Amino acid sequence: MATLIAPGVFEIDLNLSRDAVNPRGFVRAGEIWRLCQDAAVEASEAAGWPPERFVAEGNAVIVRTMTVRHLRELHFGERVRARTWIR
Repeated sequence: MATLIAPGVFEIDLNLSRDAVNPRGFVRAGEIWRLCQDAAVEASEAAGWPPERFVAEGNAVIVRTMTVRHLRELHFGERVRARTWIR
């Protein structure tokens, strides 16, 4: 669920799926990109633009920039917090 923390800025807690990890139990880099896309979609819905509205309007969500602070590898089951904003 997206939480509005400032005008147009949302924070979202995301869960990693089991198939997002490698055999050692760490998250694959491509899955971080997928999580950012999920965050953008959730924030868009919270701002009143669910996927159905994009289809009806002939528009799309575009992730233009992604910044990840990599402090250590993520393990399966860890929660990830994303911050995104809607233009």
